[in-house]
Amino acid sequence: MNKLLIALVLAVVMSGNVFADKLYIYCDNDSNMGYEFDRSNPKAYARSYSYSSKTDNIDYTSFSENWSTDNVWWEKIYGISGRFSINRKSLRLTFQMNGSQLISDEGQCSIIDSKDELMKIIKKKLDEKTKGNKF
Repeated sequence: MNKLLIALVLAVVMSGNVFADKLYIYCDNDSNMGYEFDRSNPKAYARSYSYSSKTDNIDYTSFSENWSTDNVWWEKIYGISGRFSINRKSLRLTFQMNGSQLISDEGQCSIIDSKDELMKIIKKKLDEKTKGNKF
């Protein structure tokens, strides 16, 4: 009985972000973007984080997401018309332009433990890409 209880506790602890209310995802691509989803509040907007050269900071844009069995998806972000989608099993980010049948692979995503960690990754990737240069 004790072994069963220990196994159950370990399974819950090890599952981590799988059942978390806030879900942070980083997608490794040229856009260097991270996403925050609040699954505890269906009326909350998701956020997309990226570096802004205007503010020299990491800014966010809010958007409304949709959940299905296989994907979380959203449309029109940063003025781009189309559907972005993250596969919930493979964590692949894809994009489909409105009116097009072509689906482009936009990169591999990973689940991140916290918002602070997500911000650190975005900043680190920006520094690697620009080598610290501002222009």
